[in-house]
Amino acid sequence: MPLSIDIEDYLSQYQGSDQERDPIWRHNVFRATRVVADQAAAALSRASGGSRAYAMTAGTRIDVRSLREEAENAPVDLKPGLLYGKSSRVSRKGTRYAIVPFRKSTPGRGKGGLYTLPNDVYRASLRGQTISPNSEMGMRFQRVGYGGEPWKSGPFAGLTRYEGEYRGGTRYYTFRTVSENSPPLSWIRPPFLAREEAVSEVRDYMNSVIPEIIVSELGMPTFSVDEF
Repeated sequence: MPLSIDIEDYLSQYQGSDQERDPIWRHNVFRATRVVADQAAAALSRASGGSRAYAMTAGTRIDVRSLREEAENAPVDLKPGLLYGKSSRVSRKGTRYAIVPFRKSTPGRGKGGLYTLPNDVYRASLRGQTISPNSEMGMRFQRVGYGGEPWKSGPFAGLTRYEGEYRGGTRYYTFRTVSENSPPLSWIRPPFLAREEAVSEVRDYMNSVIPEIIVSELGMPTFSVDEF
C-alpha cells in the first residue's frame, strides 16, 4: 500500500503572508515538497526492511511506493527456478531436487518475524540442542503455505549453527528440500505488500517532521503591514 502525503495541509499558516506573495512562492513550495518526498521515501525504505522506495509528486501531493511491492505484486512459483538453478541436483533414482538454505538472524537483528530466532530457540542452539521437527520449537509457527499446502514443520526445525570464519560471525540456517515430487503449490511465494503498520509508522513520523521541514525551506511566516 502506498504512503500518501499532501503538504498543502501544512501551508495554511502562510495564507496572506509575505512568503505567499513572493513571485517565486510556488517554486519554493515545490522545493519543500521534494525535500519531504525524499525523506518520506527514505523512511519507508527503512521501515520496509531496506526495500528501495521512490516518491512521485503532483503539486503538493506525494505518493511513496516500495519498489519491492511493485516488482513482487503477484504470487510466484519458486519451484521451477529452484529445480533448474545452479544448486539443483539429480538423485540416483533420477529425481531432480535442490536443498534450499534459509538464513536466520539472532534476536534483535534482521527483518523480524520468521527470519529472526525467538530467544528460547536461540538459547537452545547455543547449548547445542537439536530443534527436531516434532518438538514444540520445531513445530512452532507451522502453518498452511500461500499455495494451500501445509508445512511439514515450523520454520526453526533443523536449525544449524555455523561458527563463522567470515568476519568472525556465527551464522544460523535451516534447510528445506524441494524436488520434482513436491506438491505443485508447495513453493508459492506470496505477493509482497508494504505492511500497513509500517506505512502507519512512517506517516506518523512524517507528520512530526514535516512542520520543521516546511519552516526550514520556507521560513517562519511573516506578515508586513501595507502602507497606503
